[in-house]
Order: sequence, then C-alpha cells, then structure tokens
Amino acid sequence: MSHAGLNTHEGSTTSLASTTNSSSSGSAEGGAGGDSDDRVALAQALLQRCLQKDTLLCELYMQLIKQTTDHPEPSSRVSARHWALLCAAVGAALPPAKPLRRLLLAHLRYRGTALHAGEEGKFARRAEQVALSIAQVGRRNSAPSREELLCAAARRPMHVRVLLLDGKQHGLVFGPAATADHLVAMLREKIGLNDAATGYALYEVCANSTPAGTGERALAGSERVGDVLARWEKAGATAASCRLVFKKRLFLGERPLQSECVAEMELLYYQLLHAIRHDRLPIETDEAQSFTSNWPRALWLAVDARGLTLLRRGSRSALVSHDHEQLLAVSPAPRALLLVTRADRKHAKLVLSTDQAYQIATLIKDYIEAVRGPVSPAVAEPSGAGARTS
Repeated sequence: MSHAGLNTHEGSTTSLASTTNSSSSGSAEGGAGGDSDDRVALAQALLQRCLQKDTLLCELYMQLIKQTTDHPEPSSRVSARHWALLCAAVGAALPPAKPLRRLLLAHLRYRGTALHAGEEGKFARRAEQVALSIAQVGRRNSAPSREELLCAAARRPMHVRVLLLDGKQHGLVFGPAATADHLVAMLREKIGLNDAATGYALYEVCANSTPAGTGERALAGSERVGDVLARWEKAGATAASCRLVFKKRLFLGERPLQSECVAEMELLYYQLLHAIRHDRLPIETDEAQSFTSNWPRALWLAVDARGLTLLRRGSRSALVSHDHEQLLAVSPAPRALLLVTRADRKHAKLVLSTDQAYQIATLIKDYIEAVRGPVSPAVAEPSGAGARTS
C-alpha cells in the first residue's frame, strides 16, 4: 500500500542521530533505553528550533548533507543516526532556500543511486521519496512526535486508528506528508463511500469531551496528521484519551439525511443516534420562528446548509433564524463568537459566549463557501456572558 507518494516498505530499526561524533565502537551507546529517549528528545528540540527560524533550518541541512557524504564508516551507528535525523528533518520541512533544496534533492538522488546496496542508499531513497511528497503540502507547525522520529529511523510509515460512530475502527498507514484530506480519501475508499457522499471530515476527540462538544475539533483539510499526533504527545495524551473520529460535517442538499449510497446511510444512522444520545437534535426549517427577546442563558446553535438557528437548550423551539444570505460576518474569539446579520434592512450583532467559537466559525464558513462564497471578516468585540444583540 502507498500513500502521498510514500511506499510502506519497512527497514531495520536504528537510533536517531546523536549530538556527538563518537565512534560506532561505543557499545552501550545505543542499547540503553534512556539514551535512546534522550536522543529522541534532543532531535525534537533541535527540529523545533529549526522550524521556527529559516536560517537555522538551512544550517541544519548543510550540516546533515556534509555528515552524510562519504562517511568513513558508512555501516556505523553514527552514520545511521545522521541519516535517520536527515529523514526526520525532510519529513518536517524542506530547506526554505531553493538552491539548498536543489542541492539536497541532488544529494539524495546521487547517494541513493551510487550506494544502491547499502543502508545509506536505502536511507537516501527513502528521504528523497519523502522530500518529493512533502513539497506538495504546507509546512509543519511542530517537531515530529517520538513515534514519527522512530518511524523515520526505521524507514517505515506511521499508523493510526480512526473510529467510526458505528463502533468500527480502521487502521491507516500514512507518511509524513499526509494531511487530513489524505486520510479522509483513504477512509472513503475503505468504507466504500461513492462520489455523491460529500461533507465528511476527521475530528480529533479528546477525553475531556462533553455533550456540548468541548474537546472535539474538526481537522482542516490541509492540516498535517503528524502535527496532530505531536500535539497529543506534548499534552501527554494516550490513544485512549485522544482519537480520530470520521463523520459527516456538512449536510448539503434538500434531503441531506437521505443517500443512495448504502455505506453512507449506515454511517448517517449511527451518527444520528450518537447526536441524539449526546443532546444534539435536528431541526426543520418550518420550525424556525421569528426573533424574540426572551433569551435564556443556555442556547443551542444549529448550523446547516440553509442558515443558522438559535434554540432553547433541550428544546426544538427556535428563538431566531437567519439564512446564510443574511449573515454578513463571523468573527471568533477564544470564548465568544460575533455574528453580524441583516434582516428587514436592519443590522444586528450577536455575541455568543462559547468555548467552541473557532470550530463554529469554521463550520459556518465551510457551509457558506459551499453555498455562495466566502464570508467577510469582522472585528472581534470583547466577549461577554450569555447571548446579546444590538
């Protein structure tokens, strides 16, 4: 199986590059688990600093190209660590300077051809493969996780399990260049969703999730999966506390809960059960009512392809409804969401207190772009308690 230009051939496991140039005869050097952990931590710290400053990233690549050229002991542990660190660096970000990037690719291509039978040749071919795929995606935000670094040293791809709301899990194999969109495409093929089944996304769901959805976040399509795993590692999360969930995010069309795709109908059935069980109920357009000033403290906000509706929490009774054409601007803040609307030639500002402002704003934006185009930004106003209009 291959993904994002990366084959899944596995190589022998090796430790990451050390910061010293000690000889391979240092016997206990790679055996102790503590030393290996230290090397991984050093590699992460180094790559994090280099990702933050282009000059450091260029210097790192120049040093690695030098250290992987005509090594006096090409079969030594030290040489293998240099190559492992180079593979990890390529998976994180390519050199920002174009001449250095061309030099790197030429170096990898030559070493991969000239040293075809050796470990160096295998590392060079793997690094070139990663580099070509990385060039097609955005830059990483954070240093690779421990798992990604060890996979780079072993010349093998990463693996993650994605949960479906029917209780099934799918294991996916992916490379450093993989984005959320890549994984969604892989899942669609595995599950058997046809081209008409649109609007699906990957969510990261953490153990602090509540019925209101705190701890659940839809991944942007261009978001690097490696960044997500690195963030979980930094937070001390485990596979049990944080996971990826695949479900429908945008409900488009006249009958969004009806589909000719059997696989999608099954997914929608379990997603609907999950939504009802977690206090999220659907609303129909004809149930929307005109604006009322009787605002309760806790509200539901329903977003679909037609517009927005505010409801009393735990009820299907709508307080106010706006079509997307009436929405002029959306501006999220850390704990508040500003909506600027127009109705009957009057403008209104709606400020909602919520911890999910950015997720809601992104969902509204995606629906509007699917229906009529982008939303103009608004200047965020100071957040306050509850919901208010002006």
